[in-house]
Amino acid sequence: VRLILTSTGASGESVTLELNAPLRFAAAGAAVTLLPGCDGRWNTCDTKFNNEVNFGGHRFALSNLAVKALAIPASAGGKK
Repeated sequence: VRLILTSTGASGESVTLELNAPLRFAAAGAAVTLLPGCDGRWNTCDTKFNNEVNFGGHRFALSNLAVKALAIPASAGGKK
């Protein structure tokens, strides 16, 4: 899996892609398969893929959401 960082049109039907990592076993002129990716947002799942039914994340997240760890109560060493 590679991410496309930039793309620029070249001559004819060619497109130049800059990937985030090299293709170690690719040879010049070899065919590749490109698949559209998802950025994990509900809006992308809805508009780009028309697949909002299978979206597994949270549609909206609060911007002021705070996460706090639960405190472990101290043991007083009760009776046995």
